[in-house]
Amino acid sequence: MKKVLQTSIILIIAILASCTTTTKFPVSTVTPGADILMDVKKVGTNNYKVSITSFNLASTERLDPPQAAYVIWMVSNTDVLRNVGNFSKSGDNKLTFTAFFPYMISEVFITAEGSAGACKPEGIEITRIKF
Repeated sequence: MKKVLQTSIILIIAILASCTTTTKFPVSTVTPGADILMDVKKVGTNNYKVSITSFNLASTERLDPPQAAYVIWMVSNTDVLRNVGNFSKSGDNKLTFTAFFPYMISEVFITAEGSAGACKPEGIEITRIKF
């Protein structure tokens, strides 16, 4: 009985883990020391949870020219570009972003902008992923 319970628990964990897709962003020429990862998980019928974590991303004030924020942009599968937010500090060298979207994502990129509320990407592009 104990063996069946252990096997069931391992199977459930494997199924839950398989629902999340983790992608690593390409190395940035602007901030080459940064490691940026993105997890996309389908939640419910048509919703997606997107979590982006950055380690060792240089402060925006240290860029040339200095900027105000790292802005995360997403392009939906219908080619709509949106400023979906910016990173929040989660630790000494860790920045995080988490949000839910009612559409599939076809592209994600991060820019350093003069304003966190930028309406279109005009700053320095840090990195980009296309699906």
